[in-house]
Amino acid sequence: QGDKTCFIALPAVENTNFNKSLTLKGQLFYCLINGIDHFGFTFLDSKSFEEYKEKLKQELNKRGIPYEEKEHHDGSKSLFFNEINGYKIQIVYLPPYYFKG
Repeated sequence: QGDKTCFIALPAVENTNFNKSLTLKGQLFYCLINGIDHFGFTFLDSKSFEEYKEKLKQELNKRGIPYEEKEHHDGSKSLFFNEINGYKIQIVYLPPYYFKG
């Protein structure tokens, strides 16, 4: 967590809140050199997040892959699971205020 997180946002997103971010070829990356705890894939639309989350849960259930859902105190929502190589994957909905100057 925190110092070991990699955030990847859609190419059209400009984020001013992550002050340690590096923009590379239109994508936002926030990765620190001391290792990565998990990869987070950001949704900016709650409806799209919920639709994708339900499809992903169905697929994870079919494959017997455990997952954890969280609703965070700041209004964001997440689903975490480990992929085949053991990396933790997070899909996360971030409310619009995350991306305002």
